[in-house]
Amino acid sequence: MKFIQNDTLLSKLRYTYVLLFFFVFCSCQDKQGRLLEKKWKADVDSFLQNLSKEVKNQYSEDELKLMKEMLENIYIEFRADGKILTNIDGEEKIGDWDLKEGNLLEIDFEGVADQLTIMELTESKLLLGRGSQAMAITFVPTE
Repeated sequence: MKFIQNDTLLSKLRYTYVLLFFFVFCSCQDKQGRLLEKKWKADVDSFLQNLSKEVKNQYSEDELKLMKEMLENIYIEFRADGKILTNIDGEEKIGDWDLKEGNLLEIDFEGVADQLTIMELTESKLLLGRGSQAMAITFVPTE
């Protein structure tokens, strides 16, 4: 009889552990989602400082200046309803966003899906990249 009671106790502990894990995982996803929910602008100085020499050497001074001017006007707004607004391509676009697997950000504009990696996220900083940090862009809140 003790064996059955211990087995039942183990089952209850496993069930409790699974629920706890699920709760912690969901609340972390929720917290990260809430941190994203604001309007962000590109941190141009940080981007240019973090470019590696190899990457900088691929561009002329005029191209780097143009890149800086383009970045100064970029914004991304993540809304609580799962909508994203951005002007990355020079015109305002509305799409959908979702967090996948903790730090994977999935965005979709009119059926064209893309995935970015959230490399860092705090109240005052969002670092987005794709693959390597060589071309990652830092964003800061607009307000």
